[in-house]
Amino acid sequence: MTLSERYRGAAEYSFGDFSVWYWNSNGKFTFEVTRGEEDKIVHGETVLGDISRPSVQDKFRKILKSLFDLKGREGGKEAERIAREIIAEYNQIFKTKNKSTGESEDVDDWIEAKAEELLDDPYILREIKEYLDKKIVGEDQNKLLLFLIFLTKNTDPQACFLLAQSSTGKSYLVNNIKCLFEEDVLYYTRVTEKALDRIGKDITGKILWIGEGVGAKEAVEILRQWISEGKLRLLTNVKTEDGRLETQEIETVGKPVFITTQVEKKIDPELKTRVWTITLDESKEQTERILEFEARDFMFPGSSNNSDEELRVIRYALKSLKPYRVLVPYMGVLKETIPKQDVRIRRDFRKIGALIQACALLHQRNRPIIEIEGEEYLVATFADYRIVRSAILNSIKPTITGLDEEFETLLKAVKESGEGTVKEVTKKANELGLRLGQDNVYRKLNLLVDWGYLYVDKEGRRNIYELSPKSENNGNEFGLIRFQSLAERFGEKEFKEWLNSIYSVSVGYVENNNFSNPRLAYEDLKKYIYTPVTENENIELGGKPSSDSGDGSGETWNRVKPNRKDVKDENKPDLSLLDEEALERHRSIKIFIESECRKQKIDYLTTQDLLDWAVEKGVDSEQLDRDLQYLKTQGELYNPRGPDTWRAV
Repeated sequence: MTLSERYRGAAEYSFGDFSVWYWNSNGKFTFEVTRGEEDKIVHGETVLGDISRPSVQDKFRKILKSLFDLKGREGGKEAERIAREIIAEYNQIFKTKNKSTGESEDVDDWIEAKAEELLDDPYILREIKEYLDKKIVGEDQNKLLLFLIFLTKNTDPQACFLLAQSSTGKSYLVNNIKCLFEEDVLYYTRVTEKALDRIGKDITGKILWIGEGVGAKEAVEILRQWISEGKLRLLTNVKTEDGRLETQEIETVGKPVFITTQVEKKIDPELKTRVWTITLDESKEQTERILEFEARDFMFPGSSNNSDEELRVIRYALKSLKPYRVLVPYMGVLKETIPKQDVRIRRDFRKIGALIQACALLHQRNRPIIEIEGEEYLVATFADYRIVRSAILNSIKPTITGLDEEFETLLKAVKESGEGTVKEVTKKANELGLRLGQDNVYRKLNLLVDWGYLYVDKEGRRNIYELSPKSENNGNEFGLIRFQSLAERFGEKEFKEWLNSIYSVSVGYVENNNFSNPRLAYEDLKKYIYTPVTENENIELGGKPSSDSGDGSGETWNRVKPNRKDVKDENKPDLSLLDEEALERHRSIKIFIESECRKQKIDYLTTQDLLDWAVEKGVDSEQLDRDLQYLKTQGELYNPRGPDTWRAV
């Protein structure tokens, strides 16, 4: 067979005396490698699969690195460049088929460029939340937490129960976040008792959504084991064609993210220690927000086209995330701050770590990367802890205790009721705003007894309830220290001790990272600290924390300054006086300076560069000057080579 016959329909990429032949085989990236003038096959035909997946791209890169004998870190970069060029050419030549329509589907250049821009944004989660805000009114912390739980499919997959009464929007919330991960979601309205045991395939990186928790109850024992062990293995008897029984082993590999919704707020006690519980907002205020949101949808023209484009950009960006193992250097400090009386904290501690890893993975273009014995690791920063903390503040207590706000209020009612009878507790609970009848209160009090939060004594036909020690210890924050406290406890000394303990070969950064130091520095853990939930400012650590502690936590920090003594703290404008438009403008200026300096490999931009940018954005020169001076006083910009040069700190 001649070369032209063998590789008919294939494309060729040359590297030295190697030729990489690649083609589309039933929608899957397939390649073969030959060498020399005789085109000797040095790597036989290999079907890799969906080349848009980061894990497949990473495998292709490693094969090329080995075949081309590319050594060390520079060799890794060269292999990545070659793989990127081949994949880009493949995407242009061979159109992949849309699984649902069978039509050709190309990711156009605009979507790809926007996705790259989004991945480069150090505040990427704020952009994603702004998209979700257009779909889901309110539920700020819940939608952020649920998104992070979905994202753990790439790290340590988590499980989640959404709890609320009917018509509160549980499925609507999941559906709108599910859309961002569409290809990886397995959806079932319900499952039978034996169904999970018989999946029998690799579902690593998948999200399993069972529509209503009642469907999963039959399979709760299997589910508990799956969440804990990460795989299922069933030995069963099956009938052959001739009617004989034959022993067969069915193995389901990989642990998915597990999501379900439930009206009844009672979760199996053994299962609830393994899952996050999210309780939706059932308040009158949230109902008012939803009605206003729905009314506007009827009253004004929509912008579904723009929304669809945003969805495609976010989807493509999430698919483009590279797989990394994530190190969280300060987890040892967090370990010291959590209560250790209850053994279940062992699982809950891991849940928090998994969300921090997922957050770092999302921000990977703006997180340090270290290399240990030839393998690259992503390093989570204080920013990841802050984001996760702000997302879980409402959910961490019910997740750890298994109690939502309603049960917490009942405990308070028992404490303040005097006698502790059902009648007295019901009266006090209604004074506290619960609006429950005696039958409901009786049922829920007995659940609290079952869970160990209450004791019950019989006095004739009356039940007398009182708090147990478990409920008395139920008011702490479960070790969720504020991020500035974390930074104080995990200082430069602790950082160096951690780095020395894991440092093996070399420490550095990937080519397109925002960090310029040749080695990992403590200051890198302090970059880009923000939260998309409650604050609009993007802050960096430095100075002393203020007395305000909100953030949902109210944490505020003074800005890091570029070691310029002429900038005084007392001269800083009050950030709280800025409107949303000004904050967005300041963020855009800083991102533009950072990205242009990185792209052009220069140290600074001139005022004229910024004026040209401002004209494109419709910002007048006087406003730009005010913005630049403001950012300078905030310590976010400085003048490296005179007053007309600008660089981001």
